[in-house]
Amino acid sequence: MKKFFDSIKPCDFIFIQFGIYESDKNNEQWNASVEDYKDCIKTKYLDEASKRGAVPVLLTPCAQALWDEKAVGEMANLYPMRL
Repeated sequence: MKKFFDSIKPCDFIFIQFGIYESDKNNEQWNASVEDYKDCIKTKYLDEASKRGAVPVLLTPCAQALWDEKAVGEMANLYPMRL
């Protein structure tokens, strides 16, 4: 990430999208409380981009589909609603 942030110039737009892998409660690597999730986005991405004069833009996560033998439905992804 350091190399990425070092390459940012003032007025660059930084598009940030999270929420698919982070919402998997069975994956301990990505599983975090809502408070930790918000803090991570703020301190690791928004603050770092802003320090360099960039414009951080948070994007809503993509919708996920739930596939089973009978139907296709949308999975509830609660992270965007909690941000």
